[in-house]
Amino acid sequence: MTHPTSAPGRPRTAVAVAVAAVTPAVAGAVLLVAARVPVTADLLFLLVDVTVAVVYGTVAAVILSRRVHAVAWLVALAAVGGACPRWAAGGARGAPRTRARRRPRASP
Repeated sequence: MTHPTSAPGRPRTAVAVAVAAVTPAVAGAVLLVAARVPVTADLLFLLVDVTVAVVYGTVAAVILSRRVHAVAWLVALAAVGGACPRWAAGGARGAPRTRARRRPRASP
């Protein structure tokens, strides 16, 4: 008599995690390119964030599709956490920055 040693995987959840990790990272990168931001050293963080989202999202999806384990959820959390800041930065960097106007000081 054989008993399964691991819990069955969740392929639908795996696909959802992969999409939730990769979509914001790629969208943030596209928004950043569309905004025509000048190339600076800060743009290297784009590469890091997109790589984290894609690689960790893929690893989490593979683990979740084969077996449900706490490590898969932690990796998925890291993937989505790496992707969301890039989405926010990609959308915000294209907007023109405005400075708050200072009130003139009253003369004594």
